[in-house]
Amino acid sequence: MGKEYKYIPLLEKGYDEYSLSMKDHKKLFPLRKFRYGMIKYRYYVKDEHLEIEHWYTPLLLLWVTLMFIPSVIMVGFPETLNQIKDVFKSIFKSPFTSDYVARKFYNGKLNSTYEEFMKYATLKKKGKENV
Repeated sequence: MGKEYKYIPLLEKGYDEYSLSMKDHKKLFPLRKFRYGMIKYRYYVKDEHLEIEHWYTPLLLLWVTLMFIPSVIMVGFPETLNQIKDVFKSIFKSPFTSDYVARKFYNGKLNSTYEEFMKYATLKKKGKENV
């Protein structure tokens, strides 16, 4: 079998972490919603590239716990237990998905989403290589 994937935090790769208000996030990324507080976003920039990581929050743990009994009834105990183990293992260790925004398109034109992000965002932490 192949190697197992290991997440390396983007701060260790030299990305700078930025913060963005919820209002500005909704304006810049209208299709990326906060989903009742179960998802949080982390924003990283390096070399004119923006990486947006989507993380689960502890509220999801509460939801998973509450839905345990109905899930056991619907799909059975072993399957439910395996799914819950996967969620708990990954919830704090790595993002479940990410988006990538470049400053320039392939044709050389500037990406307005990147420019707007840099206008509204504030630097939170410097990456390891940039310190």
